[in-house]
Amino acid sequence: SEMKLRLIGYLLLVIVAGCQTSAPVDEEGYTKRRRGGHIQRATAKPREFKDELGQLLVDQMKEEQREGLGLFLFRIEDDKLLFASTFGVAETIRGRGSFSGTDAMSAGSSSLWVSAAVMLRLVAKRRIGLDSTTGKILGWKGEPGKITLRDLLSSISGLPGRPKGFDCFSRVDRTLQDCATELYGKLLSGEIPLAKGGAMLSYGPSHIQVAAAMAERVTSQKWVDLVKSEFVVPLKLSSETTFFTQPAQREGRSNPSAFEGLVISMRDYAIFLRMLVDNGGKYLPERLVNAMLTDQFSLYTKIESSPMKTLLKKDFHMGFGNWIECEPGGDEGCKRLNMNSCPGVYGWYPFIDEGKGLYGVLAALEGHTATRSAEPALRSWRILGKVREFTQNWRF
Repeated sequence: SEMKLRLIGYLLLVIVAGCQTSAPVDEEGYTKRRRGGHIQRATAKPREFKDELGQLLVDQMKEEQREGLGLFLFRIEDDKLLFASTFGVAETIRGRGSFSGTDAMSAGSSSLWVSAAVMLRLVAKRRIGLDSTTGKILGWKGEPGKITLRDLLSSISGLPGRPKGFDCFSRVDRTLQDCATELYGKLLSGEIPLAKGGAMLSYGPSHIQVAAAMAERVTSQKWVDLVKSEFVVPLKLSSETTFFTQPAQREGRSNPSAFEGLVISMRDYAIFLRMLVDNGGKYLPERLVNAMLTDQFSLYTKIESSPMKTLLKKDFHMGFGNWIECEPGGDEGCKRLNMNSCPGVYGWYPFIDEGKGLYGVLAALEGHTATRSAEPALRSWRILGKVREFTQNWRF
């Protein structure tokens, strides 16, 4: 009889645990931002946790042949800092030296998440709407004039992410307005193809560059000034946090890359993530944070060009400026929320992991001045996987 009671108690524990950890299913099959209980708890052994995680990162740095690596890791439940360490060397805004979590570095396409937040800040201030079009703001006509800010922020505007033979976005001698106008001309002539809005994900800079041009137009401010007034100042970040056309050379202020031109420290990026985890705080309304972290794909959105599909064989969808990392991928996988992230080409990997109750920034800097390669982001994805596995197995 006592054995039966023990067995029933054990089964109840398993069932309750299963109920708490299984992700809710959305009837429409698309990921909504979910809040709830997190599995992380305060560890009674903080020193051992830091030592063992630090050793894991040192080992991974050697295995992945990295010169430098850093990780800031927080618990969602109470914003408690669980881990903050940097190893090796990096190329910062001050030049080559010891890797530091407080020195500004090139964040690659982790820039996209920040740029989307700046745009949402303008939405919150009613300077522009998510359904505002390029026609209304930039004066575009025809099909190009129907592109909406909503679709631009989720990279499903119908524009090719990296239009063939179009190099304007990377030129320091042009402006955002120049490039938007040049792109429009090529859309009208049919030289650059345009799909229906929402029809396909084509990852690349064109979407957010057009959005940034819209932001400049509605505010009569340059993008770098907008970033200072609508991002750096309200979140009390370092004055070094800014955008360039060519971040590695710190060149280009009139045509900054909103897609991959951000120069920022790990500390500042972590403050940005904390704002999102805290439902926007005083920076953004909660409804816009929820929208940002929610899958923006429609039933008919196809994945035409995605580094996640190319590198990881994952059909990850997008929110506003960030990836919705759903396992196992595809529509079935995206019924469950796993993680929001925005990896960058040089090895940055900021993330919010609601399921495990963690958020943070994994940062590296490699391939900084070399030919574009997705390998650094893939290395960071592998390392972050090991970090998540470590926290899963750690006895908190």
